[in-house]
Amino acid sequence: TGLVLWTVKGRAKLPDPDKPHLGFRLVERLNIASIAGLSIAMAAFLWGNRLLPGGMAQRGEWEIHLFFIAWAGALLHALVRPARRAWVEQWWFVAVLLALLPLPNAATTGRGLFTSLAAGDWVFAGIDLTLLALAGLHALLAVRTARHQSRLRPAKRWVPGRHPVGDAPRSRVDV
Repeated sequence: TGLVLWTVKGRAKLPDPDKPHLGFRLVERLNIASIAGLSIAMAAFLWGNRLLPGGMAQRGEWEIHLFFIAWAGALLHALVRPARRAWVEQWWFVAVLLALLPLPNAATTGRGLFTSLAAGDWVFAGIDLTLLALAGLHALLAVRTARHQSRLRPAKRWVPGRHPVGDAPRSRVDV
């Protein structure tokens, strides 16, 4: 979140916030992949845990490979999409991944959410309920990010003979 705050404050200092320089855009995209993309990667890891065949050679390594492949995909997505859209799209994507994860859980373990609740198996039910809660949290992040209205104005440039805060210099009494 510190990097996100840095980019928000840094954007306000740019001469044209709508057209930041390459370095700023790169940091902004790395933020998206680091924060939202990490959630996508963790969800991909869990999907791999449920869907990769149990007898598969190097199954554990492939779960980790899926994590990094998904994270790289999130970075690629963040690099090619406008920043605001990339945030929203990645939050929605991980919300869907997490919300649907109880389905392969039920199909591969026979311990779906409703079965676990009926049996009083709070360990498995808790996992599915946590996944659904995290999906809701990510959906909330997507909605809030989509609704956010930026209040940035271009930074004022200093012009010789003109006070940087306004047209008239302030007197010592005003300070």
